[in-house]
Amino acid sequence: MEECPGNRPEQKPWLDQVMGSQAVDQDYSGTRYTKAHLNTNGHHNGSAQSATFTLTNAVPQIQALNTLWAKQYEEQMQHFIDSVRSGPCPSAYVLTGAIPSNNQMNKRVTIPSSIWSAFCCVNNNNNQVPTGSMAFWLENNPNVTNIEIMTLQDLQDKLGKKLNSQVTLFQNNCKMLA
Repeated sequence: MEECPGNRPEQKPWLDQVMGSQAVDQDYSGTRYTKAHLNTNGHHNGSAQSATFTLTNAVPQIQALNTLWAKQYEEQMQHFIDSVRSGPCPSAYVLTGAIPSNNQMNKRVTIPSSIWSAFCCVNNNNNQVPTGSMAFWLENNPNVTNIEIMTLQDLQDKLGKKLNSQVTLFQNNCKMLA
């Protein structure tokens, strides 16, 4: 099995170059953080799942919260989509993001203050289905024990307050066109 180029001493310049623009595995070593997928592998099937395990798709998250996010968010989202997919929702658009904080891991990788996700179910005509959106919010704080489940509008309002700007995540706020 070929060794990762970043682990070879002669490849140190390569690793330094990568470290200049993104997190690397060593950044997480010895911290209380784990790599949280923004685009979770649960959003994909088969070989597409492996593409979600890159560090460019991850943010630092407290380990217990990563487990909570995987259990509550992924299960809730999948249950909701499955319940409407058999009917009018063959497709769903998913957006996920992180709100940066002023805290850093190893003085170089920004730790998000929160992570959010929203989805919009659409039918075969690319129209949103009734009750076809849902949103999630998780503070990256060790005292948190639950994910906030909310409407798309509530998430947009929350993001707007955090970012001091109006936020619209989906065209027409994931509402059917008249």
